[in-house]
Amino acid sequence: MVEVLVVDQSPETGEVESWRALFKHIQGLPQSRSITDEDIIKEIDAYRNGR
Repeated sequence: MVEVLVVDQSPETGEVESWRALFKHIQGLPQSRSITDEDIIKEIDAYRNGR
């Protein structure tokens, strides 16, 4: 016996646009402009090390 489940994983209408608008807004914030790649790496490392 085989059971098959088919799931439509395509985003709902407007969902992709909403995410894009959110990311554009966040990237435009003054705080976002001063973040460097090094800052991001440090934050990821700290999170992974439980700090």
